[in-house]
Amino acid sequence: MCGFAGFWSAPRTDSAQLTLQVQTMADSIRHRGPDDSGCWVDANAGIAFGFRRLSILDLTSAGHQPMLSPSGRHTVMFNGEIYNHRELRQQLSAAGHTFRGHGDTEVLCACFDEWGIEPTLRRLRGMFAIAVWDAERRCLSLARDRLGIKPLFVHQHNGLISFASELKALAAAPSFDTEIDPHAVRSILQWLYVPAPRSIYAHTLKLVQGHVLHLPQASASIYESKPYWSLAETVLAGAEDRRSTFSAQSVVRLEELLLEATSLHLDCDVALGAFLSGGIDSSLVVALAQKVTGSRLKTFCVAFDETEHDESSAAAAIAAHLKTDHRTIRLSSDAALPLIPQLATTFDEPFADPSALAAMIVCRAAREHVAVALSGDGGDELFGGYNRYIYGQRYFPRMARVPHWMRAPAGWLLGLPSSHAWDRASEVARRIVPSMEPERLVGQKVQKLSRAMAAASPADMYETTLSVWRPDQLRQIEQPSMLDGLVSTLTLDDATMNGLSLAERMMYFDQAGSLADDQLAKVDRASMASSLEVRVPLLDHRVVEYSWHMPTDSKLSGGVGKAALRSILNNYVPRELLDRPKSGFSVPITTWLRGPLHGWARDLLNQPNPLLEPHLTKRDIDREWQNLQRGDDSAALRIWTVLTLTSWAQRWR
Repeated sequence: MCGFAGFWSAPRTDSAQLTLQVQTMADSIRHRGPDDSGCWVDANAGIAFGFRRLSILDLTSAGHQPMLSPSGRHTVMFNGEIYNHRELRQQLSAAGHTFRGHGDTEVLCACFDEWGIEPTLRRLRGMFAIAVWDAERRCLSLARDRLGIKPLFVHQHNGLISFASELKALAAAPSFDTEIDPHAVRSILQWLYVPAPRSIYAHTLKLVQGHVLHLPQASASIYESKPYWSLAETVLAGAEDRRSTFSAQSVVRLEELLLEATSLHLDCDVALGAFLSGGIDSSLVVALAQKVTGSRLKTFCVAFDETEHDESSAAAAIAAHLKTDHRTIRLSSDAALPLIPQLATTFDEPFADPSALAAMIVCRAAREHVAVALSGDGGDELFGGYNRYIYGQRYFPRMARVPHWMRAPAGWLLGLPSSHAWDRASEVARRIVPSMEPERLVGQKVQKLSRAMAAASPADMYETTLSVWRPDQLRQIEQPSMLDGLVSTLTLDDATMNGLSLAERMMYFDQAGSLADDQLAKVDRASMASSLEVRVPLLDHRVVEYSWHMPTDSKLSGGVGKAALRSILNNYVPRELLDRPKSGFSVPITTWLRGPLHGWARDLLNQPNPLLEPHLTKRDIDREWQNLQRGDDSAALRIWTVLTLTSWAQRWR
């Protein structure tokens, strides 16, 4: 795991200047690689590579980057892990290649010599961002892994192309245009993050996951990447070859794939641990890892003072059963406040997912004990873990039978009481009927259900349940679809397309969008800020591909998600430790904004922010602040997006 930066411009003769410039870029992301650094320049071509290394596999100088391929044709920088590098090494050895060390970068260089760039990318099993200079073709190629686990930003301005693992390295390039993309600001207000290929800057893009960009000259367009792997094609292929019903055989095969993926993800030469939140996904990853290693794994969990968000006791119970070496890290509002100003520096572009605070603190704590941590990210999107999938499977088809003109007012009435009022009503009901199953965050769920009821179509339901500031609350600017730039051959509204259920279509869009640009971006920046490598076994692309061959009821069954994962986990963890309401990896931002963060938030909201003016008025923001103080919990995230944008503007503008 590492970080890299580079640029390509008109040919120059001053190698020392190129080296100094690219070294400055790479040093701005030293946290991604504190163990080693390297630079390579070709002054005649005007290209420069800068690298920072976090030594994980082959800790010797044999892993130093940038690395030249055996033929001398390819110069390579690589951030990530190639989990099948041993298998590829055997194939290359049989073809006559020899190796100095046992790392994956050396294997990758030989792969490019042997098979070429795109054929190599299709053979790789891992998480990666790659930059390759082909001296023979005088072509720069940039590539990103299939699911977007590792980031890659590309910028073009005044005849210069620059690229890096983080935006701050691009800002240190010889030329950088800081013009803001207003569509990106609107995306943050609506969805908390900026979907690829956009970034906060108008002339900088995120390379789309599963894509490769070939640049035959420095003036070539950076907007012409192409897929070497397509999630849409994976979904369609799975639909054509899907088993009709949930079967024990499919669960056995899934467990085999997960064990194989977990085993590959354990390959490293440094201390390794895992995050254990107490949920299905992280518990399964930990259980499988301990089965593979046969040793006691170090595990880490975040705890909160607010009981509705705290799952640390459940995590501790599962850790005790699995006999891990478990540590709980408490995140209070006092601990969170110093972290908030660091969000703008850590994420570079505004990122309004509040769970980033928890991710940052657990990664810092884990780094004190391990250099690599396994995570359960991806299980919700692959196997139906979010409540909106349940709405899509069970409720919306029934609601759609009622005319919209009748359904919309009913949804409006349901949403009139604040989420706080619904929470109190739920508590009263449980006192009256003690046998009622406890439910977490009832108010938030009712508010989302009310918005789903008011939706005019499946696509509208999906968008409104995800939106923080709804489109009708924001000033209208020309705004493309939230899926702009993604390779999409499916539509939410076509209920018969390829036999996909509405819930599965939502899973597809989540995998294509928010998974990479929200969940995985959060994990990458929070972990690498502490020089910690995080690996996500559930997102091995073979697991992803197989999941689309499994029927809907292997994911959603009886109103509960992740049926197949639960079935596997029951072999490792008693059911009673897992049967509890889902709360998700969230932080008590609502309570904090009304209490200990109230003064900080109020003062920041009074600061001018030109970024917001095309989208929201001061009156809009003041109204939501008052709604929050009156008990409307749904206003908290809207306020948090405004605070995030204002804090970012103060740091970067």
